[in-house]
Amino acid sequence: MDKDITGIIKPADATKSVNVTASPNPMKSETKIQLRSGTDMFQIFDADLFDATGRRIEVEYVKEDVNGFTFIRLDASQLSTGIYLFRIASGSFTTFIKLAKIK
Repeated sequence: MDKDITGIIKPADATKSVNVTASPNPMKSETKIQLRSGTDMFQIFDADLFDATGRRIEVEYVKEDVNGFTFIRLDASQLSTGIYLFRIASGSFTTFIKLAKIK
């Protein structure tokens, strides 16, 4: 186990091997979130979208697995302009990615 700069103890291999990106970000009608872990940890996962006030937003997304990557296609067409947090959790791993919705 390692400590990060906040002093929080975390598993040594959990976050070092995970890469999460979103493109395009800012988004208009859709964004694609790319997850890469080097393992199959994202075969089963939970995903939630929250607005700037912390309210959970119902949103449609589609998961695709391609060549070691997991992609989540997020339909943002019904979202209002603003900042959102997308939470991805799998096992003991949880991460957030900030997304911006523009007109």
